[in-house]
Amino acid sequence: MGEYLLNTIKQLAIFMLCGQMVLQFKPTEKYGKYLRFLLEIMVLASFVVPVLSFFQEEIRDNFYEDLSLYSAEFKEDLRMAGQTADRAEERFNDMAYFVYEEMKRQESEGEENAP
Repeated sequence: MGEYLLNTIKQLAIFMLCGQMVLQFKPTEKYGKYLRFLLEIMVLASFVVPVLSFFQEEIRDNFYEDLSLYSAEFKEDLRMAGQTADRAEERFNDMAYFVYEEMKRQESEGEENAP
């Protein structure tokens, strides 16, 4: 982190020196305020980008932590849904067997009652 900060400061210093050099060699004075404004915006952006990248790392880390938490919860819910589906399938098979046996019984009773 310290090396990254040092490199960022070096790059910013070089950029500011180059910007001052451009301001000194501008063709006419009327372009000076526009060049100065442009350089100020670029320097401000150069300050903001490293700060935002630092916060993005923190946000990214928090995102991955939340993602792993939700992933674990999802897997648990999926496991529970699988168990529920297995129990429902067992009940369905029991009901189908009961209906089959009942139909078979009614059929056999119908044959006995037939003249």
